[in-house]
Amino acid sequence: RNCYLPVMKTSTYQQLPFCGRPGRRVLLCFFLLAWILRAGGQPVGAGNAFRCGLRRPGGLMASDWSVRRLTAEDWQLYRAVRLAMLLDEPAAYGSSFAREAAYDEERWRSLLEQAVFLAEGSDGLPLGAATLLRLDPADVPEIVAMWVAGHARGRGIADALVDAAVTEAAAGGATEVRLHVMLDNPRALGFYERAGFAFDGAHGDAPRCDRMSRALS
Repeated sequence: RNCYLPVMKTSTYQQLPFCGRPGRRVLLCFFLLAWILRAGGQPVGAGNAFRCGLRRPGGLMASDWSVRRLTAEDWQLYRAVRLAMLLDEPAAYGSSFAREAAYDEERWRSLLEQAVFLAEGSDGLPLGAATLLRLDPADVPEIVAMWVAGHARGRGIADALVDAAVTEAAAGGATEVRLHVMLDNPRALGFYERAGFAFDGAHGDAPRCDRMSRALS
């Protein structure tokens, strides 16, 4: 199951504004985000951990984005983002929209006991997310549920999410961080290798799913 969580697949966000099935699914994701936030989500403020400038291909400044760790008070925002992730890539996270849509407030708050990081634009639009999973202090922390919206790729967001997770792990005394990746996902493989991860010989639960690790100095 772990192998489905951190996989970064080519997002259907890249298909906008086409009107085929992928486009409709992505539009549904955006409508879902807007609906949940309007129904009770709180405005998103700028985070302090990481802040970068986004540039259009021509080099013009488009907007700013930041990465921050979510708190239990962000449960409605996290719910919106997580459900949108599950609609965008139904097979990538070892769960389903129907299952998690039924979670109550207590369940969403409990999920945020783990370190969940969100990349968001200055307008509050979520651009990416990642979780540092460490159920027990004796466990080696693992990066899971890695997601970057297709339209936001190539801007350093995945790097910032990994940096945030690694920084959190080091602050908690970890000397190593792990993740699982599907071998048929060359984009994710290349990214994680550039981020300092290497295969350590362990395998995940799913076929062609291997573990990578990175030592922390």
